[in-house]
Amino acid sequence: MNKIIYLLIMKILFSFSLYAKEPTMAILKEIVTNNIQKFGIGNYTFYCTPYGLLTLDDIYMSKSISSGCKKKVDEFFIQRPDLKYFTNLKMKREQMYRIEIKNQQCVIYVDGQRTLAESLLKAGLAVVKPTFRDEEFRSYFKKAQRIGKYHKNGIHKDNILRACLIDIYK
Repeated sequence: MNKIIYLLIMKILFSFSLYAKEPTMAILKEIVTNNIQKFGIGNYTFYCTPYGLLTLDDIYMSKSISSGCKKKVDEFFIQRPDLKYFTNLKMKREQMYRIEIKNQQCVIYVDGQRTLAESLLKAGLAVVKPTFRDEEFRSYFKKAQRIGKYHKNGIHKDNILRACLIDIYK
């Protein structure tokens, strides 16, 4: 009788451990742009964009921006070609990264608890979407954006942000 009770208790404890929330780990297959990365889990591949951000690549590819905005972005990348490949400095192909899928976008952890989104914000290569309301990440993203703005990194340096965002939100 004791063995049956022991086995029943072990089965229950083991079943609880199966339901533990494990982080999703994916292998980086390719970095398309600062905004798009290709990941793989087993035989399944998928593309990720940073969660909650409007990146410089998004701004440039938007149909609603003016030629003046595109020209400013082109000039920016001519002056700072290293920032066009910023994600290549933060991430390495064939490495595993912890990711969370939220609203068809990804929270990609590149440096411990720091996300790719925070790195892009600090480098001035993105801004937090004005409609972004996720309380879990909003404060981290706003802080990273303030740091980028304070140091005049990326789009905060030459008023690129002001010129382009006016076009996007017309």
